[in-house]
Amino acid sequence: MMPHHAASRTIRAAFSAPGLVLAIGSCLALAGCGGPGYEVAPVSGKVTLDGKAMANVHVSFEPIAEGKDPNPGPGSFGVTNAQGQYALELVGLDRPGAVVGRHCVRLSVNQPGAGTESDVGVPVRSVLPASAGDGSKEFTVPPEGTDKADFPLKSR
Repeated sequence: MMPHHAASRTIRAAFSAPGLVLAIGSCLALAGCGGPGYEVAPVSGKVTLDGKAMANVHVSFEPIAEGKDPNPGPGSFGVTNAQGQYALELVGLDRPGAVVGRHCVRLSVNQPGAGTESDVGVPVRSVLPASAGDGSKEFTVPPEGTDKADFPLKSR
């Protein structure tokens, strides 16, 4: 067993400035955030349902690993405005855009009462078709970016 004073020195060393920087840097590298292994491009678009703009839709892009790299970079998200338009931002990095390459896309309504249950546990009908959130949608982000990442959904 370690003496009390040795244990406290070990804990203090772990939380020192160099130790903290090393720990944070290691976490970011493992998470694929901020690393040089991926390219980012601006992405925006529009979500419609039966031709009508959809507000408050959460748009999520998750890069698909290809080749030998199991971590292609961070995902991206955006929320549509009243005109159904959105622009993506990298998750956790406060930086606009998405990783260049193929993505799994999920759409979900970001408003009360549009999920699978209401606040009182009564099932409600989803506003979007099931295919919007099941992971079957894909989009390829080009190196130059795009403002045409549109998702025209059909209710039937």
